[in-house]
Amino acid sequence: MERDDILSLLDSGELRHFGPDLNILNYVCNPRNEDGSINQNLDCLNRFNLAVYEQCHVPVSRAGTKKLPVPLEEFPQLFITMTRLHTAEYDGPFLDMFLKRIFNSGYSSEDLSTNGLVCLRSVVMDPFMPFAESGDFFRTITSQLGAVLDSLVVRRSTTR
Repeated sequence: MERDDILSLLDSGELRHFGPDLNILNYVCNPRNEDGSINQNLDCLNRFNLAVYEQCHVPVSRAGTKKLPVPLEEFPQLFITMTRLHTAEYDGPFLDMFLKRIFNSGYSSEDLSTNGLVCLRSVVMDPFMPFAESGDFFRTITSQLGAVLDSLVVRRSTTR
């Protein structure tokens, strides 16, 4: 998305449909099946998103009972967090609509109310970063996340 496209979107008033806090971006990554079809299995989706999280969260080491950050060289280039959306908290139209957008139809799951939906989060602390003269912040995020997803898709296809 180019700078002018973002400004047009801001002027359109459409951003109000995305939620009250645009600094927190919640998303999922749904892997395609080997035949190219969209995955319809929530458990598979959750496992894939947990794998993305494992590659992009701030790693810690354990020293006794304390968690300590690992050396800076071991930090991922993109930090994300995650949450689980459960029906007890998000029941009704929101979770139904979100799942329909992910799967384009129905989905299969052992138990959504127990396992929930693994949802990844990126937090942008400065909402003006996309307009930084030194570079395109969104392009940085998408290239880093794209590299992680590519490595997981390759790994997933070789383990089948």
